[in-house]
Amino acid sequence: MNKGGFQGEIPANDPVLTKTTREGSKEILPNGHELVKSDQHYCLVVDGDGSFQPTVIDMKSSQLKVSRRWKTQIAMQKVKHPKTGAMVTPAVYATMWKLSTTEETNDQGTWGNYQVSKVNLVNSRDLLQEAKAFRESIMAGEVKAVKEPDAHDGSVDEDNEIPF
Repeated sequence: MNKGGFQGEIPANDPVLTKTTREGSKEILPNGHELVKSDQHYCLVVDGDGSFQPTVIDMKSSQLKVSRRWKTQIAMQKVKHPKTGAMVTPAVYATMWKLSTTEETNDQGTWGNYQVSKVNLVNSRDLLQEAKAFRESIMAGEVKAVKEPDAHDGSVDEDNEIPF
């Protein structure tokens, strides 16, 4: 029995998207699953000891506004090139960001949401090289968010234990 969660990505040109039905504010696919727009941010989480691990930050619903703001901040960054002195946009993987939570409220209730703030440019050569390699793997299609196996259906795939 499927309890929900990420079921897989549907490409924007997939004909199934023309067959959704609206139920209130929700878009429902022919198989009964809800279609949810989300942004995924592939990141390296840096621990206090300097070690790091890859993760996917999935933002949907009210988090999409935070995601759009974060992508704008990334695109608008400028740093001085060390050799030419010209202002350039750093590589997307060259900046460290701090994610925390904040409380938001509207007439429908109160909830927690992400808050994103720039920390600095990556200052560790090892971390920068790992971030660059991770980005290259993502762009080559080698790293993707995948559906987590349902613990109740026995479908654990030994080759896909890590979801990216």
